Amino acid sequence: MLDMVPGHDRHWFEIYGTVARTGKARHFQNEAVALGRYFDVHAFRPNPSAPNEVAVLFSDITEKRASEVRLQKSERSAQAAAREAWAATRRLDAVLETAPIGIAVTDHSGVIQRVNRCFTQIWGENHPRPTEISDFSLWKARWADHSEKHGQVIKADEWTTARVLRGEEAATDLVTIESFDAPPIYRTVLSTGARIESESGEIVGAVVAQLDITERIHAEEELRLADKRKDEFLAMLSHELRNPLAPIASAAELMRASPNDESRVSKATAIIARQVKHITGLIDDLLDVSRVTQGLIKLSPEVVDVNRVAADAVEQVRPLIEHKHHRLSLRTPNSAALVRVDPKRLTQVFVNLLNNAARYTPEQGTIEFSVAVDGPQVRVTVSDNGIGMTPDVTARAFELFSQAERSADRSQGGLGIGLALVGSLIALHGGTVRAFSAGPGQGSKFVVCLPHVEMTGAVLDEQVDSGSHGSPSLSQLRVLIVDDNADAAETLGMLMQTMGTEVRTAANANAALALTERWRPDVCLLDIGLPDIDGYRLARMMRARPDLAGTVLVAVTGYGLQKDREEALEAGFDHHFVKPLDISKLFSLVGTIASSQSDQLPLRP
Repeated sequence: MLDMVPGHDRHWFEIYGTVARTGKARHFQNEAVALGRYFDVHAFRPNPSAPNEVAVLFSDITEKRASEVRLQKSERSAQAAAREAWAATRRLDAVLETAPIGIAVTDHSGVIQRVNRCFTQIWGENHPRPTEISDFSLWKARWADHSEKHGQVIKADEWTTARVLRGEEAATDLVTIESFDAPPIYRTVLSTGARIESESGEIVGAVVAQLDITERIHAEEELRLADKRKDEFLAMLSHELRNPLAPIASAAELMRASPNDESRVSKATAIIARQVKHITGLIDDLLDVSRVTQGLIKLSPEVVDVNRVAADAVEQVRPLIEHKHHRLSLRTPNSAALVRVDPKRLTQVFVNLLNNAARYTPEQGTIEFSVAVDGPQVRVTVSDNGIGMTPDVTARAFELFSQAERSADRSQGGLGIGLALVGSLIALHGGTVRAFSAGPGQGSKFVVCLPHVEMTGAVLDEQVDSGSHGSPSLSQLRVLIVDDNADAAETLGMLMQTMGTEVRTAANANAALALTERWRPDVCLLDIGLPDIDGYRLARMMRARPDLAGTVLVAVTGYGLQKDREEALEAGFDHHFVKPLDISKLFSLVGTIASSQSDQLPLRP
């Protein structure tokens, strides 16, 4: 056989030989490489008694075999494609679930077949599953696109899904939705959609993507409002800077027209001085705000008594309070309320709060100013019965430019940036400040909290070094104030009480003399222009009394020339103060008097 078919595979004949020897038939399929064909073969011995004979039946299965191979390859390709499709589906699932956009897939009827996690977060876990377009009437939303439909309820057939299924191109909607959460959450959503088509182009479904842009809308609104407040502030600034220029220009023209008229020149000079002072104050406020916002403010902190800072602030604001006939009450604790602050800046804070209260309170209003030690903090409260604030203004009271909204009436003047400065300065001192108001016409309250400094030996040394006289003898010091201006006497009395002194007041000289018959003062603060007896004569009368020999007399007057000082000392006064009073110097003097009294030192040189 090999000689007949020399290229035939040897293993074929080895199989035949085995069948001949053993008589055991064989059935197999194999390739005849030399022939390039596949065969199905049956080899057997046809005659058991003839062991050397082998019958072989051949069936050519080349085409069948090729079909089977092609089928196997096709199956393997299909399985590989199925695995790849599954992997792609899993990847798509992961993308959908992690996408920050809500995605919903519907069929041609509007039935939601699939949603991702973000869609559920936007609409809530309990959102319904529509079975047809009309079911979208359960989904509550309004147009928010600033078109003629803005604010109108969205109908079922107006939803993005419905319009996409109708064949509309690139449907994009801006809507405000109400979620199915409890309670519902309102969100602004940008909704876009695209149709799903079959091979024939038939619409078989829709994909809708919804992006929650609520925070962006709020941020844009805040920017818009901030820009509006900035424009209002600039308009206000222009108004406030332009206003003083008119009287300055008029005064300058008056001086040019009448240079030799001393009376007119004097009045014009006073007008110019007042208006320049006003402009300087505006510019100082602007510079302070600029320095604070840029972090350029340098504090000089020291331990101070808030009571004294409060008293100094009251004295600075007193002219405005008296001008508007307000009633001011000042309540302070008997003991020192110590904080570590820059006293100049804290005074500025209190002055701004009091100015704010005085300006925005109609005439003859009530302003309450209190200091209290509340555990680890010192609490300072300024309240009034003025025009009050809306909740929006209260929430932004300490933001720059926000005060432009408080009142359209510019008769009060100022730039309205005082509260912004208050908030920044208090924050620099590690404190807090909050605004409260029950609403328009209900008054306002501002509460400042600063860390309280405990009274220790080191603190006492620091107070002494800084010139603060916190002597316990202040509580035994008696101060008599004589002034026919009841408001001035009351205010000055409250200031003195913040030091812990015992204070009494008299409206005229005779009342003062009668009072000293039964109550001997250690210090007398005497106005010069009294209605019955002037202050100089009253001082001489007091000096003539042996029981008042140790009393320190302080002239409080509007006359500040050198001859006025000399006349006061000649009349028997120990000290001379010019109105408006320098409160820090007055406090220092009273502290020195208290210390001298405690040490049994003579009060007069």
